[in-house]
Amino acid sequence: MLFSPDKKNDSLFENCKNKFKAIYIGDSKYPWQGFDLIKELAELSKRRGDEIAFIALDNASSSAASDNDDLMVFNRVNYFDVPQYVASVDACLCLYHDFSWARHGFTGSSLKLFDYMACEKPVIASRLGQIAEIIEDGKDGLLTDNDLEDVYKKLIFCFKNPDKARRIGKLARKKVRDTYNWGQAAKSTLKLFKSLHHT
Repeated sequence: MLFSPDKKNDSLFENCKNKFKAIYIGDSKYPWQGFDLIKELAELSKRRGDEIAFIALDNASSSAASDNDDLMVFNRVNYFDVPQYVASVDACLCLYHDFSWARHGFTGSSLKLFDYMACEKPVIASRLGQIAEIIEDGKDGLLTDNDLEDVYKKLIFCFKNPDKARRIGKLARKKVRDTYNWGQAAKSTLKLFKSLHHT
């Protein structure tokens, strides 16, 4: 697997190695991708004095700079370098705003969700679309309705309960290895094609 816990790079975040680290991957130019939430979480954490560092991998071409020392923004990171970023943090954020402008609302199944899970990390994710169907809340991930206090509470839970957070991460990776991977996707697609051929 490209994404796995053994991609951890201890030298990557040396300036915050003693802090709890949470990562967000997205694109700041698309409002529905929730970049505003990571900024608000970092500001909330700074106000409360918690030892949390936020890492944002922003796919936008222009820099979404932060004046908060606890929010590090990296622009346009090569996809093959992303696994070491994910493997080197303590929790992952898969936050989206609902598609209020779309007829059926949010229906997506985020690739980064599976990347996070494959790295054996506890994921805090929006209770939207297929994301809410994949994650079993409290078992292999933590679901949220994007209320800032609720997201932060779940971050603090992972921070204060590392053993439980690791257990959630291990179950998340198992789910990816057993079900949500390209091999299984190919098998299910082939099975569907065969069933259509015989009808």
